[in-house]
Amino acid sequence: MPKGKVFAYARTSSKTNAKNPFGSRKRQIDSALAAAGATKKTPVELVCDVICGTLPLPQRSTFTNLLEKASKTKQKKVYVGESRAVARNYDLSDELYKMGKKLGVTIVAADAPGLFDHNPGPLQVFQRRVDFARTELEKDLTVLRLGQSRDAAPKWRGRRRSPRSSARRPSCPRRRSHSRGKPSSSAGDRPWRKRGN
Repeated sequence: MPKGKVFAYARTSSKTNAKNPFGSRKRQIDSALAAAGATKKTPVELVCDVICGTLPLPQRSTFTNLLEKASKTKQKKVYVGESRAVARNYDLSDELYKMGKKLGVTIVAADAPGLFDHNPGPLQVFQRRVDFARTELEKDLTVLRLGQSRDAAPKWRGRRRSPRSSARRPSCPRRRSHSRGKPSSSAGDRPWRKRGN
């Protein structure tokens, strides 16, 4: 059980994900609190941010303010559910890491606990750089796929049918059904009726 207040942070880039009670927001919160070892009696300051992870540092005031608050406590840690919640590009992730190090606050990611250590070994430094680069690559690929699907959508919507496909198919003549076992009379068996009679 942690001593003192636990600071936890979650970030989503859309309001839809933030409102979803079973979406990434809840998953990040649960993972962050589990990494902190928090219980129902543990005081928690939880911040849920709805912001793009690629915005520059001056526009990430919610997270930076949380780092400053944590620096005034004994624990000096901020827990996140996953490392990409911190940022979605390499430079911003590195800036926030350096800011936390300057304030003496360690960012603890549930999926990579030692990623933001202040005194890392050579392997940890390499792992941090790879993780920051991977996060940015995942973001770029997601944006690329969304752009490709958006460009392809109007082609399908605006496609017109060819005259051959739009022409109605000739309907097949329906067979006369037998009612109650009686065969229907054919046209040759019907007597002709003269007009006027």
